[in-house]
Parts: sequence; structure tokens; C-alpha cells
Amino acid sequence: MIYKDIFKNIVISLISNTRNNISKQKNRGEVSFSNKKPWKQKGTGNSRAGRRSSPIWRKGGRSFPNGKENYKKKINKKLYFLFKKNIILYKKILIIDDLIKNYIIYKKKYYNKSIFIFDKKKYYNNVLERIIPVINVRNIRIIDIIKYKILIFTRKSLEYFDKYYKKI
Repeated sequence: MIYKDIFKNIVISLISNTRNNISKQKNRGEVSFSNKKPWKQKGTGNSRAGRRSSPIWRKGGRSFPNGKENYKKKINKKLYFLFKKNIILYKKILIIDDLIKNYIIYKKKYYNKSIFIFDKKKYYNNVLERIIPVINVRNIRIIDIIKYKILIFTRKSLEYFDKYYKKI
């Protein structure tokens, strides 16, 4: 049995662990200005200035820039393995040999709710991709399993899936 708070924490941590830090602010060293002193230290009447990249100046770098955030969240191993084992119990699993003929029956009912998990490229074609989402069994992530209600396997992909999840 998976409790809602455990489920929520694991899903949030999985999503945040895949998150990349895209934006970044520049500090004094990264701003493109020369290291030359703007004017001499004494005699001009202006306040002393060392370089144009100072945070006080316009277009100057930030003193403590944002952009080095760490979005990783720790997942307890025992809870994660329990979650992995139990998440499949709540899913509907279909095993298909001849894909196109059998899936036409399910197409209208479960259009956005199912994913096809294959093991070899012969099952993967453009026609199938337009009908439902397609993923290789070696590339499947837990987020993909959570997202869809129905998992459609070939026999070999299900065998590989079982071996993979028994190791973990």
C-alpha cells in the first residue's frame, strides 16, 4: 500500500532530480569589462572606483549571483524500492503479440491513458507513434509508469521488465 504523502514526496523528488539549472546571473568576473581603472584615484572629484564590473555600476556583475542552486532531493532507498514494487500493482497491464490488430479495440477507450513498451525496433513504427506514446523497455522511467494507467507490453519486454525490477 502506497500512502499519498510518500507517493507525493517520491514523485516530487524524481521530477526535481531531473531538473536542470538553465538561467544564471553573472558575477563581477564574468561581466565583460576591462580591468582598467575608470579614472585615477585622486584629483578628479569623483569617488574612487576600481573597475566597471563592480556591482554598484550600471551593467555591473552581481555580488552573490543566483544560478548555482541544487534541486536534488534525497529519496530513502527502502521507500523508493517499496514504491517501485507497489506502483505496478495499481496499473492495468496488457500483453500483446500482434500489436495493430489488438490495439484497435482499445484505441477509442484508452487513447490518452496508455503507453506501449517495446523491446525491439520492429515494433516501433510511425503509425504506432501517432496512435499512442511508445517507449523502449530499457529507457522506461518511473515517471512514465506513473503517468499512464495502462501499460501495453510485448511478451519479451515484459520478461525484461520483470528481471529489471527484481534486481532492484
